[in-house]
Amino acid sequence: MEEMKVLRLGRERKALVISRKHTAISILRAYKISQLPFTEVMPEPVDFCAFPEIQAILELPNDVDVDDSSFAEVVPLLSAVIGRWRAQIIQKFAARVRQAHEDEQTYGKQNQDLAEIGTLEPNNQSQDPSVEDHAGGTAEVEYDPIEKMKLAITVFKCRKCGEKYRNWPYRLGSIGLACHKPPAIADMTYPLFYPQVLGHRCLTRLETLDPAEYYQSDLSLGLEIDTSRYGNWDALCVRQNWDCRCLAVDAKAGERVAEIVATCGLDPATATAQDMDTLDARVGCPNCATVERSEPNVARLTCLGWREAVSPFANNTLQDDFLKERNQLCHQSTVHHDQEIDWIKLGPGPLALALEFEKELADSSEQDPDNGMLDPPSGLVVWMCAHCLDRPAQTAPRELDAIKDHVCHRYVLFALQSKIYG
Repeated sequence: MEEMKVLRLGRERKALVISRKHTAISILRAYKISQLPFTEVMPEPVDFCAFPEIQAILELPNDVDVDDSSFAEVVPLLSAVIGRWRAQIIQKFAARVRQAHEDEQTYGKQNQDLAEIGTLEPNNQSQDPSVEDHAGGTAEVEYDPIEKMKLAITVFKCRKCGEKYRNWPYRLGSIGLACHKPPAIADMTYPLFYPQVLGHRCLTRLETLDPAEYYQSDLSLGLEIDTSRYGNWDALCVRQNWDCRCLAVDAKAGERVAEIVATCGLDPATATAQDMDTLDARVGCPNCATVERSEPNVARLTCLGWREAVSPFANNTLQDDFLKERNQLCHQSTVHHDQEIDWIKLGPGPLALALEFEKELADSSEQDPDNGMLDPPSGLVVWMCAHCLDRPAQTAPRELDAIKDHVCHRYVLFALQSKIYG
């Protein structure tokens, strides 16, 4: 009888702590909304409720009422507390980058050993572009993962996305490696770059086949089925602590980005993704050039931003005929996966035309969302609803037009009163 009582009290205690998380999450939501538009990664409810300062409040005795006022002393400290959490996940992320570097070396040595016995062709492995010297050999340099992960040539791939969006898990290579090593065929997995990769959705989402885990009362974990266009609508998901083990570093893609960075006039050894975004150059692919018979001195090029140039799907082209075929227009990681590309940086004239055409495509995507421009990781699919933030109804990012419709329909608000963030 006493044992039954202990079990009952344990269940009641657990239920009480879980019920208090509702208030904690409201504090987190209020803080995050006050920081909009924020550009640094923020903790989600699971991590937030695990902070010692928050946990101490959630674990107060049963006879203590926990409400917003209970967090009054913690709220002024949130910037520092969240800063501490960011430092911790950056260290975890750096450890993953270092592991990728070590796996890359191990993988290369294994392939070299196989090549020596005639099983593989020599040089059938990618080399980390950061350790190449100007003579074409390799140089022993001290490896700093903190600096390495910031570079534009450090390309991350998400194995969860590879399985979810393309359903080609056999193209992900060995999942035991922190380096991305798909077979030598077209690679359809999307590139991710620091620091945006820290907020990648899959790092805080866990698919589950257990309905009991999905249908639970813990608001820090619960998620409704995401039926938005880019959500994982065919799977049950719950929130999880931030975890970057689904990410891998793609050295081959890094080599390709190094060529793009150099074409744009920056040094691949020092240029960060932020540097490339600030430059905002456009490059043309001569491998896709076409020449009209009526204009033999004019070539039409597929033109891309630096991120799209290494992506599986082109984001722009200077040919109207390609407008409805962009879903089939895969680029260096697909169409040219076995070719080198001598990228061409667009000058002022062609650049102006490309930017004008990009705007036309962006406008057309609002009218025709199936035209392919919105395929992740398009820069247009970056909007989320502040009303759904950290609630079970939170969905994957959407394009601006779709998020406006969502806010108006779900919250019965006028468009001009919509609170959105991107």
